[in-house]
Amino acid sequence: MNHSAGDQSPKFTFCDDDGRAKIEEYVPTSKFRPGDQAYFCVRGTEIREGPYTVSSVPTVRKYTLSLANGQPVKDGNVVEEEDLERVENTQSMG
Repeated sequence: MNHSAGDQSPKFTFCDDDGRAKIEEYVPTSKFRPGDQAYFCVRGTEIREGPYTVSSVPTVRKYTLSLANGQPVKDGNVVEEEDLERVENTQSMG
């Protein structure tokens, strides 16, 4: 089944508990949290901007970004999770 990005239909998981079937609602979660570092990936290109700091998560899978000094980027506009790539921690634990 193909779902469009704007599909708002509920998603459910079917569970078997003590011999009785029940439906538990699937709750989508955000991949990033405030304070996380991420690159902004320009769609249709290989360009990565940043890294930026995730400054807020106004709704699930949508974010605002800022520079390290707190200055908003992208004019403070919300960006989609699919446009972000996590900055991997390259520091050695040693």
